[in-house]
Amino acid sequence: MTIQIMRIVRQIFNVFAKIFRSINFALVLLIAFLLIACSTLYFTLPEVSSLATINPTTTAFIELRRAESRQNGIPKLCQEHYMKI
Repeated sequence: MTIQIMRIVRQIFNVFAKIFRSINFALVLLIAFLLIACSTLYFTLPEVSSLATINPTTTAFIELRRAESRQNGIPKLCQEHYMKI
């Protein structure tokens, strides 16, 4: 009788051990994915701290508008008004 109970307990333990291992593996994968995603964002985004003190001479948006005005024959009018963020 006790041997049968021990087998049942061992089987239950093995089932819970498999579940725990799969959950543990999934958590490790999730943490690894989040770490890779956050580090990718950190290393690929540009440094913008200098924009707090120095205004850029030109940007891609300014160049786009200049090209549009040249195509439409509008004279170059550039009025820069920088706003604090």
